[in-house]
Amino acid sequence: MKNKPENRNLQITRRAVCILAVCVTVVILGTAGLCLYFVYNKKPVWTQADLTVTQEVLHNPYCGWYQIYGYTLTDESQTAGQNPAWSVLDTKISAAVAQSESANDRLALLQINLKQFADRDLTENALAELEHILTRWEESSCSLILRFLYDWDGNAQSTEPNDISQIENHMRQCAQILNEHKDNIYLVQGIFIGNYGEMHHSRFSSEEEQIQLFTVLRGSLDDEIYMAVRTPAQLRAVLVADHLDEGQAAVIKTGLFNDGIMASESDLGTYTDRIRELSYQDEVCLTVPNGGEAVSDTVYNDVENAMNTLQTMHVSYLNRMYDEKVLKKWKNQPYEDTTGYDYIGAHLGYRYEISGTAFSYKMFGQTAQLTLSIKNTGFAPAYYDFTTELRICDMEGNIIQTQNLGEQFSTTALQPDSIFTLSCPVFLHIAKGTYQVYLKMSSPKSGEQIRFALTEEPTENGCLCGTFIFE
Repeated sequence: MKNKPENRNLQITRRAVCILAVCVTVVILGTAGLCLYFVYNKKPVWTQADLTVTQEVLHNPYCGWYQIYGYTLTDESQTAGQNPAWSVLDTKISAAVAQSESANDRLALLQINLKQFADRDLTENALAELEHILTRWEESSCSLILRFLYDWDGNAQSTEPNDISQIENHMRQCAQILNEHKDNIYLVQGIFIGNYGEMHHSRFSSEEEQIQLFTVLRGSLDDEIYMAVRTPAQLRAVLVADHLDEGQAAVIKTGLFNDGIMASESDLGTYTDRIRELSYQDEVCLTVPNGGEAVSDTVYNDVENAMNTLQTMHVSYLNRMYDEKVLKKWKNQPYEDTTGYDYIGAHLGYRYEISGTAFSYKMFGQTAQLTLSIKNTGFAPAYYDFTTELRICDMEGNIIQTQNLGEQFSTTALQPDSIFTLSCPVFLHIAKGTYQVYLKMSSPKSGEQIRFALTEEPTENGCLCGTFIFE
């Protein structure tokens, strides 16, 4: 039976209505989708900040040039601040602090001479003097390197105690004071013995005696205070005595100090095998500090050789006053658009650059991803973990978001000549506007901000990495 014409027309009309309904729905959904896209997909636009590198010395803590200041402990008492000897001591400390501050030093080496107590324990007056010295130095911006000794004249055997137990008592007495000032003490050099406190030409120079003294001092000092011994061989000896592998110096927080750096093939008797010991320092001083004095004008400390050696040793700190002949040579020899002296001063220890940024965003996302590359161009790593934060601020400097990056980034792991890439989420549950992204690194001990090697000065929120506009 054939369909009537009116039935065919009705079917066509129904199809047309359906098609029209589908088209209207598509248009409505498409329009709604576009509206949602423009309403909710507020795509941020990223502009990287000026990350031009500076060659200047950064004056960051725990590294750089240092000067030596010497004090002899006495049995003089302090009577209501009236004692003339203490007045002289205060004047001496004030002058030393002023000298250190004028040079922008961040480290100071205090040599504490105990020769007046070679035959007895330190008295209450002597310990009070030590306490006073440390307290007054806390007024400076320097962290302290300490060396206790009995000799400044190269004749330790005539000034040291006759009995090793007396040195051990002095160690325990001094350590009690040092531990109370641990936040301002970086490390202790040596174990109280030897000419100039350098662990040689002592009446207690046998390996057994040195290990005995080291064990007493390390066991008396707070774990936050680093120690340093004079030679790689001495470091290996104390590690073996503590049943540690030769590369595990970080376990006992003990590094090296070398007052004969590049003075000869053996660094004035520091090594028997130079190549082997430089290789050893290249490994072990990635985890513990190394520093000292560059002495004697030799081919070993010509600028090119010096750069290679200081990088291999991972030197963090050097004496800015000695040896003047070596320092003068560095000042007169060019190196990478500056002088050898200025380059060395700028690269002692750690030195951080922000070598690049990237900003990514996915459609309809509520989180962007910021990638930062941090490079260490210094001779050494940092030996403390600094606090690292990402801060998102509005244009008035108000902090909108803060992220502590400690879980994914450790400054002690950022080795020399290496790059670490941080990937940080930026949460976009924020109002429309312009925002600035800062990276702030600071010392957990003092709260001081660690400066990056950038020409742009940091703000209180840190180093500006870039700006994004959120519309």
